[in-house]
Formats: sequence, C-alpha cells, structure tokens
Amino acid sequence: MARGDALVLIAVGMLSGLAQSSLPEQCRQIIEKHPAGSDAATYRSRDGRYCDGSVFQPNAGFGELPVIGVSTGAIAGDPGTRSLTLSIVTGPGAGEPVVIQLQGVARNPATDYRLDATIAGEYSLEIGPESGLARRKPALRPEEVAWAAWTDSPTLGRTYYPVSIKGVKGSSVEIVVRPTIRASYVLFWLSDDSGRRLTPDSTADSDTNPGEAVTFTVPYASPSPLLVQVTAVGSGGRTQTAAIRLRLPGTTPK
Repeated sequence: MARGDALVLIAVGMLSGLAQSSLPEQCRQIIEKHPAGSDAATYRSRDGRYCDGSVFQPNAGFGELPVIGVSTGAIAGDPGTRSLTLSIVTGPGAGEPVVIQLQGVARNPATDYRLDATIAGEYSLEIGPESGLARRKPALRPEEVAWAAWTDSPTLGRTYYPVSIKGVKGSSVEIVVRPTIRASYVLFWLSDDSGRRLTPDSTADSDTNPGEAVTFTVPYASPSPLLVQVTAVGSGGRTQTAAIRLRLPGTTPK
C-alpha cells in the first residue's frame, strides 16, 4: 500500500472514531435539558451510532431563517420492519475526509422529534427498529421528517450536502425552511459561489403560521457549490433570510 493511501485510511479511521466518541457528549447536552423517561421513544442514544426520539424543541434549524431540510429523492420507508440507510451526497473522488453533521426534525411543528449524528468515511447511517421513529406510537415515517447534513468552516461558513436514501437518485434538491414569523410568502433565487445571480426571484407556496415548514426545490443543473438565497416575508414588511451554501451531487466536499 502506498504511503499516501495509508495516511488517508488512517485519517478516515480517526474521523470515524471522532464521530463515535462525540456522540455521547452530543446526546448528553440535549438529555440534560430534556431528561429521558421510561418511554422508549424518548430522545436517547441508539446503539451508540446516533441519537433520536421525542424531544420538545420550540425551534429547529440554523440562523435567522431556520433551515431544517436539504434532501434529494424520496426518503420513505418503514424502519420498524426494514432498516433504511440515509446517505450523504458528497460525490465521488472526495479529497480529505470530513466529518458531517446529520440531523432530522419533524416537519410538523406539533410533533416533537429529532435525530442527531456525526458521520464520516462512507457518509451513511442505517436506521432500524431501534429508532425513535419506529418506537413512537403511532410510528413516525421518514417522509414526515426533514433531513439535513452539513459541515461548518471558519472561512466558508455552513455547507449543506443533500441527504438521500442509499440507492435512490433524484433530479432536484428539496429545501425546507421553518420561518418563525407568519410568512405571507417566501422568495428564493440562486447564485454561484462568487455571488453572481443566476435566476430571477421564485416564490414558494407559503402563507404559513410561525413554525410551519415551507418547502421548495432547486435543480441539479446548476454550478456547485450553489448559493440559495431565501427570504420569508411577513405582514408589515418583516422578513427573515437565509443564505444556503449547497454542494450538489457529483462534486467533492470542501
């Protein structure tokens, strides 16, 4: 084995170990605020691979306009009867291995559910009957959850990677935002990584109450990384904005 290949394998192993070792701390911080009860569906560590379950959260997402979902293809199935594998679309020939944060939150603001994981190497996570999805009564379907994966960089900020079901391909990326204001409508437009505008304004169906999810799609046929500029416009001119840096399939992570 060449020295360079050996170093890459060592780095991947170290990152995989980091992902595993950081999981208990990640769970602990949330569980301290929301102590686990006897209900098996309560938020907790699942086999040391990820945390999920019922946990009250008044808001989910990141930034002024919370982004809760960036995915592609149909994420559906029944983990109670057949395990499903969430896959992170990072593209072939990735350079230095990275650790990616994965999160799932219920689309319905009245449903308390969250999943957290840190993954590296193969960029995938298998979810089965041990999950809080399957242990809820009634069970929560994966399609009722908004899925997002990202890395954070001091220079680039947050970069999102579309989440999919392993083996399922999509032709567009679904983005889900959760305005915390009453949104009369949501505007979005695309630019390249330098900020050069690529599209005119588009409008996503909205007219939502605070906390309700708004969903729209962007095509793969765009440069990567892609910036998605989103503005939720409320009554009286109040706005919330998000700039979503998105790495599309077939490209390497940075």
